[in-house]
Amino acid sequence: MMFIPLLVFILLLYVVFRNPDLNRNHISKADEKSPLEILKQRYAEGSLSQDEFFRMREELSK
Repeated sequence: MMFIPLLVFILLLYVVFRNPDLNRNHISKADEKSPLEILKQRYAEGSLSQDEFFRMREELSK
């Protein structure tokens, strides 16, 4: 009779640590980039011209 709670506990641990969806929910807000940071990165990579950068930055500041 004592092995049933132990078996349930082990099964619970297995479900918690094997379920990848539980780990995906722990993404912190610090890992997410703001729209302005993304815009700056695109400008630094050269995918935006200076005029496009300033226009989009102005739109984001509204």
